[in-house]
Amino acid sequence: PEGDSRYHLMLIDTRTLEFTTLELGDSLPRYAPTPDGELLLIDAEAYYDDERVRILDLSTGDLHPVLGPDVRLENFVLTQDSTQAFLVDDGAYQLSLTDRILQSLPLAIIPTNLNITGDDAWLLFQNNNGPVHVYDIEARRVTTVVGDAPSR
Repeated sequence: PEGDSRYHLMLIDTRTLEFTTLELGDSLPRYAPTPDGELLLIDAEAYYDDERVRILDLSTGDLHPVLGPDVRLENFVLTQDSTQAFLVDDGAYQLSLTDRILQSLPLAIIPTNLNITGDDAWLLFQNNNGPVHVYDIEARRVTTVVGDAPSR
């Protein structure tokens, strides 16, 4: 591949079998496709490089930066309509995939675990083995706290 980067992503057109490559940097990249298959979220595992989350539009081949804090794809969920991602990385964040903007979510805890309900209406946050904080995505707030830390 052309370019000075160590790592590239190969994109193959399955109809023609033609391929192109895209430079991704010198840190081993990680990527996750959106449910609709139109976008790839890309980052690098290494924190020492500025390889923050980027969004690749697979229809155009354009790689876009994300505006906002430097976070990694360690713990994240995607909405079924492929418009949003929610991430946990020393805080909780909402990523608009259409606007490519990452914003912090207002939580009273720093979560370590994250999940989303099947209807994309609620996020479930937990800090270690603590109670589950149920976050209403539309209302942008925690509406319920369920359970206590298990006793050991």
